[in-house]
Amino acid sequence: MEHKLPPLKVRIIILLTLTLTGFLIYFLIKNGEEQNKIEISGTIELKEIDINSRLTSRVKSILAEEGDKVKEGQVLLELNDAVTSSQKYAAEVAFNNATKNFERMKNLYKSGSITEQQYEAALLNYATAKANYSIYDDAQIKAPWEGVILKKYVEVGELVSANTPLLTLGDINEAKVTIYLPLPVLGKIKLGQSAIIKIDAFKNKIYKGVISNIANEAEFTPKNIQTKDERIKQVYAVTVKVKNENYELKQGMECDVIIDLKENKKDDNNK
Repeated sequence: MEHKLPPLKVRIIILLTLTLTGFLIYFLIKNGEEQNKIEISGTIELKEIDINSRLTSRVKSILAEEGDKVKEGQVLLELNDAVTSSQKYAAEVAFNNATKNFERMKNLYKSGSITEQQYEAALLNYATAKANYSIYDDAQIKAPWEGVILKKYVEVGELVSANTPLLTLGDINEAKVTIYLPLPVLGKIKLGQSAIIKIDAFKNKIYKGVISNIANEAEFTPKNIQTKDERIKQVYAVTVKVKNENYELKQGMECDVIIDLKENKKDDNNK
């Protein structure tokens, strides 16, 4: 029996139907994929520490400028030895006297000749004198770790007092990004979950990160939250740590953080 093809109009309708169905399936799949990940903007931050002066003196020399990479133990700044010499000598004398007194009081305490309170007073005086002397041991200010000088606050010849910030040092080995997520998304992530960081300055490169902290308290929260919509507006700070490969990441670089929400679901299903 000869089978006749459907009319051209019918065949066109069938073809369009199949095509539209294909587009619909693709849209649903694509839409589902997008719901399984979040992408949010942030800024690269380096771990920072303020390096303070531990004594009153004038700045003799500055050996590292803003933007310079420095190694652990590298001398960054020198204070004037002439200004600190008399202070150091006085601290040394006090330390020597406290040491002798402590040794004498320790022997007296062992023999029962003094009270425990007298012994503890001598011990405290010795510890204080030792700490005071140690700050004059060297007028050189050194880097506590490998990093980059982010800020410089003083100039050569400037008189600085104790606890005055001299430099700000950033850790170049590890960076972080702080992003802010609403409560519904917060329940889909967890500590230790991986993330991808894309830097605007490096279009074709991605960095691997990990969620290291999730804030316990919301920010920008209204005092009286009455409706569900208002509760959704709460945001929580989430910190993502990222290895600074080749020291490419700089303070203040703009970036995008991508978190795969399916990763958390897989872990929950495997439990």
